[in-house]
Amino acid sequence: MFTFNHRYASTNVSKSSSIIIKPCNTHEELDECVALQKLVWKQSSLDIMPRRSFLIANKTGGIVLGVYNNHENSRVLLGFVLSLAGILPGKSGGIFWHAEMSGIHPDVRNQHIGQQLFCKLRDYALSRNIKLIKYNFDPTEIRNAHIYINRTGSIGRQYSSNHYGLFSPSRDPVPFAGRLHMECWLDSPHTHRCLGLDTSNINRYGTYKPKIIKEVSLPAEMGQWKSTKDKRAIDAYQKLDKHLSEASDQNLSVVGFRKERDGTSVYELGNFNLNDILRCNSFSNNLSYVKKFKNNFRSMLT
Repeated sequence: MFTFNHRYASTNVSKSSSIIIKPCNTHEELDECVALQKLVWKQSSLDIMPRRSFLIANKTGGIVLGVYNNHENSRVLLGFVLSLAGILPGKSGGIFWHAEMSGIHPDVRNQHIGQQLFCKLRDYALSRNIKLIKYNFDPTEIRNAHIYINRTGSIGRQYSSNHYGLFSPSRDPVPFAGRLHMECWLDSPHTHRCLGLDTSNINRYGTYKPKIIKEVSLPAEMGQWKSTKDKRAIDAYQKLDKHLSEASDQNLSVVGFRKERDGTSVYELGNFNLNDILRCNSFSNNLSYVKKFKNNFRSMLT
């Protein structure tokens, strides 16, 4: 039985160490990902994705990326992302990646490792001519909301209440079962700006700034309530679930996220339109470019 190697001597990645992000292909590398998955989510064995799921992802057009800390001639897994290949509905049916699982070791969180991992995932996707990454996340996890929306430029296209069911395969209750379904348009100026990449293609229209139609908030104490299993966390989640479900029924997307001075977290919702992203690109005056872009991603708009 493989056990995770707890070689995390400190909570900070040494400045002298080198971070390497690379595909995980060997059985040993995939076993490390499975073990880290158990450590991060603390799930029962019935709820854990086994090595064969990671292996299948690699063999069917997806990818497993690991981020490693090379220090003192040893290599330590700090995090990973598992992405599955998907085919969009419709006649044009483009290919996208669904980032099913991403985990960072608790000892090295808040050090921008997750964003580095996403940037490398984006690079690999674009190298395979994949322009869209989809994933979902628990909207009560505020740290993730900030990273996904503000730092990667992802858009919350839909919300599913009770996405995974009220009970896990092990029959453990899942109190926060709602999920925001995110889309990241990898080569859009909006994503370039959020990732701190080249924005020279942004024209006079400026960056993507959709009109905010509705706001949904979470109390500043939500994280503490969840960690202590306070009943108020369930109450706050039920309100969030209700408001996001209503917004999804109105075809509103999560297009922004902010934190107020008092710590309240606010999801900003509006109408998502791919044309709004396109018109921020200096190439948008080139009609052939726009037509080609739209044809490639027409099915993604549904």
